[in-house]
Amino acid sequence: KMNVVASTPSYPGDTITAGGRVTRKYAGEGDNRVDCLLTVTKQDASTVITCRATVILPARSRTAPGAWPSRS
Repeated sequence: KMNVVASTPSYPGDTITAGGRVTRKYAGEGDNRVDCLLTVTKQDASTVITCRATVILPARSRTAPGAWPSRS
């Protein structure tokens, strides 16, 4: 799932920087999910693009090292 908002135009010669962070980790039904916030900014620090995304990852065995606990 992804929601993208383009808020400010960028032009040739602009310096743009992309970044992101994980905002939430949780267990789904038989999988693991990660919500992310991604941003693209210009040299003047104005935001060009904001994207919120949910990434679905395969579930690990409950006994596997590093497996995420279920949040019931």
